[in-house]
Parts: sequence; structure tokens; C-alpha cells
Amino acid sequence: MTIQLAIFVFLAIAGQTDTPPTASRTTTAQATEKPVPVLISNLISDLSSTDSQVRESSTVALMEMGPECYGPLREAFTSTRLYDVRRRIRQVALELYLTEHLGPPKAFLGISHRGTPVMEASDGRVPPWATALYVTDVFKSSSAQRAGLQSGDLVLALNGKPGTLEYQAIEFTRWIGDQAPGTRCEVMVIRGGKGHKLVPDPRGQFNPKSLAPAKFEAVDHARDGRVPPGVGGILLKSVKGIPVELNVQDGDLILALDEEAIPAEGTEQRFGDWLEGKWKGRGMSRQAPIRLGGAQLQRPPQQAGDHTVQTAHLLRGGEGIDLTVALGRWPTYLSDQAQGAPRAANPGQREHVIETFGSWWRETFDPKGLFSERADLDPRWRLGPGLQAH
Repeated sequence: MTIQLAIFVFLAIAGQTDTPPTASRTTTAQATEKPVPVLISNLISDLSSTDSQVRESSTVALMEMGPECYGPLREAFTSTRLYDVRRRIRQVALELYLTEHLGPPKAFLGISHRGTPVMEASDGRVPPWATALYVTDVFKSSSAQRAGLQSGDLVLALNGKPGTLEYQAIEFTRWIGDQAPGTRCEVMVIRGGKGHKLVPDPRGQFNPKSLAPAKFEAVDHARDGRVPPGVGGILLKSVKGIPVELNVQDGDLILALDEEAIPAEGTEQRFGDWLEGKWKGRGMSRQAPIRLGGAQLQRPPQQAGDHTVQTAHLLRGGEGIDLTVALGRWPTYLSDQAQGAPRAANPGQREHVIETFGSWWRETFDPKGLFSERADLDPRWRLGPGLQAH
């Protein structure tokens, strides 16, 4: 996948086996009590607002209205002298036309990510039992940007369900793509921080009892947003008495013991049993290389009959953030076919509809050729005296 780090952009890839709870749907049109003609008129007026967010939201809302917009949009197109308004009107008309001839649009969050689930080996902030999506870019004026997502965020959970080795985070994209624009969902991200893992060293196996002097607090997602939903964490309040060479600090958050998640119920009991050797998880295989933040570490010599080693995974710093997102519409300027989730039933259908739209547009909206794809070719797109382009 080469299209901008595989611009999955949270689009559908067809199929979903274990679906998070469906959230409620709402649109601007549904949320208002104004009569439809008045609402359309107000939305069209907002296309010329000085506030970019207002222009963007009104554009999306008009796309939700349906063919009843054609008449008012045509009138506004011929009467306005603003290039950006004409551009947006054409964008709305194209989306309405595609909906009529190809079917409902796909939902769109508005991010690009690495294209595959992120695991501990490539980002130490991800617990060994979990997977996440690494946000490489956020689209301007998208739902993601309005909700507060940022480049570098790790998306660990969707609708209260974290990505795991069994339910990988790439499934988030499948669920979102199956929704209608306007659907609300909950996204949990980790911003900043770094991972720290207590692993064996050449002198011998890591001993959990070395953490026994710590003062700690059992936490869950409600008490510490960095803990993924449905699991527990151990917040180290004081590390006095712990060997310095372990490099453990006050405030470190333990998110995995022996490569396994800590249960949300009985968190403190599980940690106590682990410290005393009464409980051991699956551990980390001695056959696989130990990695920390992507760097391979030296492994101690193999011991007969000993195939796993005990570990503790910690998150240092950072913040856990819960964001509510109202999904947008898949933009018409992005190719559905290139993303592997075509809106049309067959690859050629979309291209045919786009061609017929061009003829329909010239006949019904722009017989005088007032619109140009390029602003600098539109005679009405001019800078005023003393103004400079930016």
C-alpha cells in the first residue's frame, strides 16, 4: 500500500466479525426543527461564512439533505461571485448525484495511519497483549480534527473495546466504514509517553519480588485514562526501595504482567499474587528476540526446561484521552476504488457515473461555464488591491 502510508482513513474494508456496540446516529438536518426550505437557505448562506468550520459543516450538512437542494443550490451558484462558494456547491451536487446513482456514502473519520496494527515491537507504549493504530496525519476540517485527534496519537480502543492480539485494531476501520455518516463513536487514544519493559538481563531472570517495596494503587480506565477499557493497571505511587538498575519511576503505570493484561476486577490481588510467585502468565518466549521500543536486547543464555521469562510492561508519562467523534462522509476527491472499498458495485460503475455527472452538471447547473476547476482560471477569482496570496 503506497497511497500516503495507506490512507486507510478509517474506511470500510468489508466484513466484520466482532462488532463494537453501535452508537447513535445524528445529522445536522435531523437535529434541527427548522422547515427544510429554511434550513437549506441558511446552510447555503453559511457557505460564504468567514469561519472555515462553518463553511465546512454547512457543506457536509447540505450533502445530507438530498435532491431537494438542487433548486436552491442552482440559484445560489448563478448568483454568487465567490469562487469558493461555487466550488462547494459543485462538491455538494456531486455528492448528491453519487448518492442517487451509486448508493449511500461511506463513513470517514479523517486520519491516515500506518496501514497495519501497531504492536509493542514497533511502539513501546503498546502493551504486549494489545494492538493500536498509529495516526500519521489528520485531515484538515475532518471529523478527526474537530474531535481533537492529532498526528502521533495511538488509537487503542473504539467504543470501549480495545484492540488485542485476537481482535486487532485494524477492525476499527472495518466497523467505521460500515456506518453511515453522522454516526457517533468513542475513540480512546494515548498521547505522548513512552513504554518501559522490565525484562531479563544477562545476569539472570527478572524477579517480580524486586517490585515488592513499591507503594501502588490499582486503577482502571475511569481512574486513569491511560488504562485501556476493560482491563486494570497498577500505578506505582512510590518506588523507594526498588533496585535502581530496574529504572522504575514514581508514576509508572504497569499494564501487563508476564505479557498478559491485568484483569479489571481483582487487579490488586493479581499483582500481589504475581509478586509472591503465586501467579504466572504466559511469559515471553526465550526463542523470540526481546525488543524494547523497536531495539533488540541481548538475551540471557538458554536454560534447560525454561522456555519463558517473566516480564512487566510499564507506560511512563503520556495521557489517555477519550474523544467523541461524529463520523463524516468519505470525500469525493478521494478515490473509493484506490482504497479497496468502492462505493459502486463494480470498478467501472463509479467512473461512468462521474462522466455522466459532468454532462448533467453542464446542462442543469452551469450551461454558461461559470465554474473552473482552477481558481486562477475563474475571472471572478481575483485578489483585491494590496492583498497577497498565501
